[in-house]
Amino acid sequence: MLRISQRSMGAFEREANQSSQLAMAAHYRDFFPWHTRAWGPEATAKILEHGREQAARHGFKTRRDVCLYLTLLPLLGSWFDEDTQLSWASQILADKDRSPRIDHLTSRALSYVVRVQGSDYGQLLVALMAARNELVGLLEDRTIADGRVHVRVMLRRLWPRKYEVYKVSALIQEGLLRASAHRLNNRRGQLLIIALMFLFGTGFDRDPQFPTLAEAVQIGPDALQAATLKVLERWIAASRGEGHHAER
Repeated sequence: MLRISQRSMGAFEREANQSSQLAMAAHYRDFFPWHTRAWGPEATAKILEHGREQAARHGFKTRRDVCLYLTLLPLLGSWFDEDTQLSWASQILADKDRSPRIDHLTSRALSYVVRVQGSDYGQLLVALMAARNELVGLLEDRTIADGRVHVRVMLRRLWPRKYEVYKVSALIQEGLLRASAHRLNNRRGQLLIIALMFLFGTGFDRDPQFPTLAEAVQIGPDALQAATLKVLERWIAASRGEGHHAER
């Protein structure tokens, strides 16, 4: 499992100073082995394509800037630039007068990831395992009458460190709107959408890192819950060095 550090980010920047898709995919495998095992080759290619498009949209053109932008996708989610939980990212990207934006963004992202996920992703793994073991029970808990209390109890149980770093009110409000857009209007559907946004980023339902979730959310809560458990198992297996076959 990769140990996140300024040195790691600098090495990625130096070694990935090539523009080809194959070179970048190789560097992803070198620096983000857990993630690429969970994704598989097809999703990795789509993630890189998406990242390049987003980098261009934000005005990043040099190999170095695009490379650094691509390093943030595994750490923050493919739609981190629009994520309610990462409002600082959109603020940095919107500040065209600040230079260099990519260095400020990368530094802030690294600090956030170490704080929330842990320097070796240990806290992220704990959260994924908690979700695998407890999510279904939390979704179906009938002892909490107030839905607002219910969702906060769930999020705190799933990932305490992340819950502590920012106010979740905006995430919950966006999650309710997203659940409504997907016609998941009962409490279980709402809680599931919010939990997935919390764990995988608010753009999980269109993120190429989680294609099975993007498909399942269009079907219904049962399909989405089943897909969520499979995704959690795949990522936990990938953290142990098991290959992409775990998805099959």
